[in-house]
Amino acid sequence: MASLPVYFEQRLVGTISVDKSGPGFTYDLDWIGLRGAFPISTTMPLKSERIASDTFLPWAANLLPESEQLRTLGQLLGMARTDVIGLLSAIGGDTAGALSISQPGRTSSVQWRPVGKPDELENIIEDLPNKPFLVGEEGVSMSLAGAQSKLAVAVDEDGCICVPMNGSPSTHILKPDSPRLWGSVQNEAFCLTLARRMKIPTPKITTGQVGKRAYLLAQRYDRMCADRRCRRLQPGSFTRFGPMKVNGEARSDQKGSVRTFTPAVCSRTVACPTNEIRHSVPAIRAGGRSV
Repeated sequence: MASLPVYFEQRLVGTISVDKSGPGFTYDLDWIGLRGAFPISTTMPLKSERIASDTFLPWAANLLPESEQLRTLGQLLGMARTDVIGLLSAIGGDTAGALSISQPGRTSSVQWRPVGKPDELENIIEDLPNKPFLVGEEGVSMSLAGAQSKLAVAVDEDGCICVPMNGSPSTHILKPDSPRLWGSVQNEAFCLTLARRMKIPTPKITTGQVGKRAYLLAQRYDRMCADRRCRRLQPGSFTRFGPMKVNGEARSDQKGSVRTFTPAVCSRTVACPTNEIRHSVPAIRAGGRSV
């Protein structure tokens, strides 16, 4: 395949290319020389030499979903689930962190398609297992890591849930309830609320209900928005230790694969705050309220 560009907003960060050794990444020289330029990962510092596949591919694979979502995406796009770069070329427009793959990100204004009625959102949620990330819809390109069905969405100034279009960034992650795991939304909301009351940094969340489906809506920490203008942010990258999958196979990641997240580390044993739990439960039960 031809080289695949990687952007930070409108600026070219570098290109993905494939040779006989596999996919690799090369930083654009103008990006390297730019004041404030950042590496795409702590495992891939800024340099002019091409970054080899054994370092780059684990990072790229971790931008994609896992398990059934990945299998379904491959089937819908007519690609092997092991074709990491091919898949990212189709769904990498809005990913974790600041980068957009294949197309520049919008900065001057956003294009968000409102989800008008509750039954429309319910239908989207119901269809997510068969159509992850709304793949195939014109102007939609997004990817989120993990095995759970979820959707990158935007919330406008009126509180309406929208689908990001044509390179516009998402602002929230919508996580529907799991038919196979009763109470998953309430459980996650409870845990996040409890963590926040214990002074552990957590994202702002709301819960909602459309028809028979509940969902959790979490504000993205890697976005900054004001006056219908949103910017993608590049959080600090931390190494994920332990087994991971590349090309569909489990492998030991000795070099470290990278997921971007805001760490919340508690270095001491904390007694369970019974009063805080009791006060948290009513807020979590209030669907649609910010918790």
